[in-house]
Amino acid sequence: MKNLIKSLFVVNILQVIALTSFATNKEKTHLVQLINVKKIIWGFDFINQNQIIFTSRNGEIHILTIDTKKNLNLKLPETLSESLFVSGQGGLLDLRVAPDFEKSSLIYITYSKKIGNKAATTIAKFKLVNNEIKDFKDILITKSLSKNSIHFGSRIEFKSANEIYITVGDRNEREQAQKLDNHMGKILRIDSEGKALKDNPFTNDKAALSEIYSLGHRNPQGLTINKKDSTLWSSEFGPKGGDEINLIEAGKNYGWPVVTFGKEYWGPKISDTTSKPGMIDPIVQWTPSISPSGITFYSGRSFNDCSNCIVIGNLSGQHIRLVTLDGKKVSAQKEYFTDSGIRFRNVRAGLDSFLYYSTDSGELGRIEQK
Repeated sequence: MKNLIKSLFVVNILQVIALTSFATNKEKTHLVQLINVKKIIWGFDFINQNQIIFTSRNGEIHILTIDTKKNLNLKLPETLSESLFVSGQGGLLDLRVAPDFEKSSLIYITYSKKIGNKAATTIAKFKLVNNEIKDFKDILITKSLSKNSIHFGSRIEFKSANEIYITVGDRNEREQAQKLDNHMGKILRIDSEGKALKDNPFTNDKAALSEIYSLGHRNPQGLTINKKDSTLWSSEFGPKGGDEINLIEAGKNYGWPVVTFGKEYWGPKISDTTSKPGMIDPIVQWTPSISPSGITFYSGRSFNDCSNCIVIGNLSGQHIRLVTLDGKKVSAQKEYFTDSGIRFRNVRAGLDSFLYYSTDSGELGRIEQK
């Protein structure tokens, strides 16, 4: 029996090795830095082909003009600057340009909002008019209020201008991820005013918050839609191991902390179960951790080998990873920039078909071919 278990372990290791390859210095891809603000660039998006708007977690919103490298630091409204909780993993987080921006001028952001001695993940929007922030307002202060300064989640994704998805971390109160009376450890689905959409999965459950789209998440900091089939995907930090990519479906439970591959940071298992009926298994998981943050589906000019893949910016893993899919299964993985020493916070496809990235050391740049 011991020999059989040992043989199966070796086979699994060989399968992982076979699915993963590593980019070397001979690769043609390279990082092109556009700016370095020396602060964590958490979220960014494109106003147009020549302008990127981005957040730094310490509480700044910038507009970078790509061709001139001019960087404009926008003045925050007092209602935001006075309520911003900048501590631990909290601060000014994701930022997305509305799909109808040319008509509406709307920008959406998430941030950790200070309420007494606690903070909550909050979604807000404003109009960008002549490079000024106008009509700023919170549209949803999530029920994630906690004294803890970690696990805010906070990615934003659109299916349309009036169908918005938001991730909220478990705020390090893991048992709350399985409860429907709060937003901790959930992915939410709301309209442009922060209201739950009427066809959300828990709308008719009086014991549940109607904004909830899925539950059982730990700290999802990546969220993307595959435009080929409109499926929603997320990346999620495990604790010590158990990082995940998940295909998100309405009303489904993704298991945290009941099922997980991860361990406590001091060693013991969190759960003896890695799969359970009624809970959704990850598409892929990583143990040891790579800390997958921003993700995007991508096929463009930055990589030659990315026709149907999820690109992931990794923090502790300090690389960019390409995960190639065959349907809903992983067929290959490849790592880039493994010797960079860079914590990649976010990745996003630009309007010029290059892949852009941001880092915890303050870099905003794109990936090009030599």
